[in-house]
Amino acid sequence: MQVNQTGWGTTTPAVGVHSYNSGDVIRLLATPSAGYQFVNWTGDVANPNSASTNVTIDANKTVQANFARVEYQ
Repeated sequence: MQVNQTGWGTTTPAVGVHSYNSGDVIRLLATPSAGYQFVNWTGDVANPNSASTNVTIDANKTVQANFARVEYQ
């Protein structure tokens, strides 16, 4: 599984390529850096709008955590 991100924050598992067995369910966690907020996940995840979600390994997967700067009016 390839994990990517846009904006500033951290992901668990970390950004990069990870190997898993078919059928594994991997827990994903996106944590924004100070001044940023989690927007969504892109890719085949259970809940793209939750910072904490799962992905089931049944093929090669690519997921991306998207973070954006917090803006005030």
